[in-house]
Amino acid sequence: MAEEMIDVEENNASAWLLKGSALGSLGRDDEALEALSRFIELNPSDDAAWLIKCEVLTKLGKNEEALEAVSRSIELNPDDAAAWLIKGEVLRKLDKNEEALEAFSKSLELNTEVAGTWLRKGLALATLGKYKESVAALSKALELNPDDSYILYLKGLLHLKISLQEFKSNNYGNALTNLPYALDALDNFSTSAKDREQAKEKRDEVIMAFLKSLIDTKNVEAVDMALETIGTNKEELKELFKSITTAVEIVKGEDVNKYYELQVE
Repeated sequence: MAEEMIDVEENNASAWLLKGSALGSLGRDDEALEALSRFIELNPSDDAAWLIKCEVLTKLGKNEEALEAVSRSIELNPDDAAAWLIKGEVLRKLDKNEEALEAFSKSLELNTEVAGTWLRKGLALATLGKYKESVAALSKALELNPDDSYILYLKGLLHLKISLQEFKSNNYGNALTNLPYALDALDNFSTSAKDREQAKEKRDEVIMAFLKSLIDTKNVEAVDMALETIGTNKEELKELFKSITTAVEIVKGEDVNKYYELQVE
């Protein structure tokens, strides 16, 4: 139908939009882009069309052009929270995380009730190394979508990163405060995921990676405290890390290098 309308009336904007939508649904993105561009030539003030063009350009990997398109959409309709969200996503693809963070924050100013936007803000913050702020954003995402296992996993991972940073800075109180939060989030992740066995393996893997990173500091006291906290909060994990616990007990008070040689690879 759209093809027929275009053949009859070259300047029929609606026909070009229909054609672009149809071609996009068929995965013919290059042709869809041409049709959408033609529609925009005829109707340049349609903010939704610019947004659709952005999405097609993103699919084609033309992220710089996609950024121009979504920016134009926002110029026409600056109160569109979805457009700001999409702009943030495009900016992240371009590794412009500071600007992406600004876009996600603007989207949340317009609509605070979208879990996906809080999630993306959290990811941008994590990429920038702002782990504590990232955890806060992910917590908001979980309030809106408490059963999202991916968010639970990310939150647990970030608490581990914060705990490791605090241990390295000898801020043991903060380190031990964050560790139980990490364990709870990862435990909830392992029980809420569709594939629980795989999720449990992933949980154990990231906790082991955390311990190995802590071992690399050669700080026996920190490793000992972390193991005690893990064992206290999650009895089932005691056996998993038994070899590391044994090594710590052997060398406690002895040469740190001897302990380091006893770590589990």
